[in-house]
Amino acid sequence: MALASARAALEPFVAAHPKLLLEDKERALALHYRRRPDLAEEVRRVVSTLEAALPPELEVLPGRMVYEIKPRATSKGAAIREFMRESPFAGRTPLYIGDDVTDEAGFAAVNELGGVSVKVGAGRTTARFRLDGVGAVLGWLERSVLG
Repeated sequence: MALASARAALEPFVAAHPKLLLEDKERALALHYRRRPDLAEEVRRVVSTLEAALPPELEVLPGRMVYEIKPRATSKGAAIREFMRESPFAGRTPLYIGDDVTDEAGFAAVNELGGVSVKVGAGRTTARFRLDGVGAVLGWLERSVLG
């Protein structure tokens, strides 16, 4: 219900600003402004106003040119932990590659599970390894698999 209210509040804003994208993930929303960086401050203000009205079970997670509105109890880390308890993942070593602040919970979970966490690009991170960009990731994967 609370997510529906957030969606209803954001839809007119997105409709009034071409190239903004409101991604509906069913249990979360993501407001992307990568194609409208000129709106960064306005998007931040709208999301801040919305955040003040959110119930405690929802939170706003800022990312790279995106704001995600999601349940506090869910994260990429929680999903990884759950996957790693089930076949075919149980007993295997997790590998997680990401490039955004929204990936930090995934890095933390993979680190706890003794896996390989890789941050792509600059920025603070808990990932154990770092690669410069997509080309570096592809090269590393090719060397690791075909090596």
